[in-house]
Formats: sequence, structure tokens, C-alpha cells
Amino acid sequence: MRRLVGSFAIALAAGLVLGGMTHLAIVLAMPTLAGNSAYDRHAAALAPGETRLLTEQADDGGVPFADPAVAMAVCAFDITDAPLRVSAPMPEGFGSLSVHGRDGTVLYSVTDRTAVDGVVSLIVMTRQQHDEALATGRGDEASQELRFVSPRMQGLVVVRALAAYPSGLPEARERAAAMECMGEAD
Repeated sequence: MRRLVGSFAIALAAGLVLGGMTHLAIVLAMPTLAGNSAYDRHAAALAPGETRLLTEQADDGGVPFADPAVAMAVCAFDITDAPLRVSAPMPEGFGSLSVHGRDGTVLYSVTDRTAVDGVVSLIVMTRQQHDEALATGRGDEASQELRFVSPRMQGLVVVRALAAYPSGLPEARERAAAMECMGEAD
């Protein structure tokens, strides 16, 4: 009887450990396996270089539970062939620009504090493109542009503009929508 209870306890413990490991693996794999990611939705709907102003309604492709005082715009990128140039005018209050990988991971982020004359200029490129730009002497010509060597080839650039007061929301939306994303080949 004692041997039967011991065997049952070992089998139960092994089952719980195996079940826990399986559960953890499935939870961690879900973002990779999900087919309706933010990148998939926006990349399919946006032309290269096109910027879309996001809304707070989730049913039209916007952002669920978005802060109503923050205007957001997005553009999708693929830097496989050429670097991406981003130019985003920042609002008077707070603004930010972030680069996200295809899986949603934040790769790079800056705030309005890095703006020169009210505009954040960023070049997103691969390591090889960066090395080529330095080798051809193009690395020194744009001293007011930020450069980011991305570990991912595809993703999203998101700009956020905070409206300090409700009356400032139209201006914040206008500034967010004014973000330009262009491939260097364009």
C-alpha cells in the first residue's frame, strides 16, 4: 500500500511539472503564433511611406483602451532593401517616437527632448547599411539625425503627441499625422 501511494505521488508530481511546463511554453509562444498582430494589421493596410492616424476605437483597427489625450500615428517599415528615414514634428508638450519590432517589442524610443527645431529625425537601418553609409562617407553628413541600427528588418514606427488640454487635441492629431516615413530609395 505504501509503495502504491509513493508511486501515485511521483506520477502526480511528474504530471503537474509536465503540465506546468507545457502551459508556460504555450503562453510564451502565443505572441509568435498569433496571426493578427499589430504589424500584420498595419502592414497590410499601409502603402510604403504611408502614415496612419490611430483612433481609440478597437473595431476600426485603432488602439483599444487608448488615452484620449494622446494622438498616435503609425507607419510600417521593411528595411531589407534600404534604410528608413522618419521625420516627426513634436508637439509643444510631450511627444515620443518609438520603433517596434514585428512582434511588438520596443526596439528604440526617444522623446521630444531629442527634437531639433521641433522635429525628431531618425534613420532606421541594418548593421550592413550603417557600415556602408560610414564607408561611403554618408555617415557624417546628417549630424542632426538620429541613427538606429535595428536588429529586426520589419516593424512599426509609432509617434505619440500629448494634448495638455482637450482643446489641443486637434493640433496633437495634426502633428502625429504629419510623421513622414520614407525609404532612402524613395
